[in-house]
This record gives sequence, structure tokens and C-alpha cells, in this order.
Amino acid sequence: MTLESLLDYRVPVDKFTPLAEFDGSVIAERTAGEVSARCHDEQANFLAVNLVHEIVTGSKTVQEARDYYAKEFLDYRRKQPTPYMPGTRKRCASSRIRRWRVKMSTPPTPVWPDTWRVTVSP
Repeated sequence: MTLESLLDYRVPVDKFTPLAEFDGSVIAERTAGEVSARCHDEQANFLAVNLVHEIVTGSKTVQEARDYYAKEFLDYRRKQPTPYMPGTRKRCASSRIRRWRVKMSTPPTPVWPDTWRVTVSP
């Protein structure tokens, strides 16, 4: 199951490439003026979106954001403090962020033909 968090957030054109380098689960849509994060849970989405804001504002480089994502995600699993995960950080809650929309989707179950066989040749 994937959880997508979507927010109104206009990304400057010169920040699209850095966001793509940061994380493939983050998608910035220029025409719609939206950023979305698709992760397995809401906390991971909050983390990704908050780091998007850090990259866009220049507070973190792509590598710093990637390193921080890994650290905070591990801290979350270890029940350590995670300042970027509980929700939208105050610095991130600018006037450009107007709403959150959460979409849940379950990937389709693959349908395999009854005759599907895997063979290994010697």
C-alpha cells in the first residue's frame, strides 16, 4: 500500500532537478503548483515534504537532505526524537502551503496466467 500526501507548493523551476535527485517518491508538478510524496506511511511523507522545503529554500543541499532522511527515518524506527516527522514544521508552514490531501492506493494484484512457468536452461 502506498500513501500519497499532496500539498499546494509552487517550486521554482531551478529546483525541479534537485528535487528529482533527492527522492524519486517526491513529485513536483509545475502546472498544478503541487508537490507530492508517496511513501508507505504519513510520517515518511511528512519527512520527505519537509526536506523538499529545505532544498527549495536552500537550507539543505540534496546530499544533506538525503543523509538527514536516512538518519531521521532510522531514529523514528528506534523511537528517537524526529523533528521533521510529526507534521509540517513551522518553517515549512508558509503561506504557500494551503492544504494537505491524502490519497491511499493499493497496487494492483498481478494476474498470472495458469500456464506461467519459469524454466532455467543448463
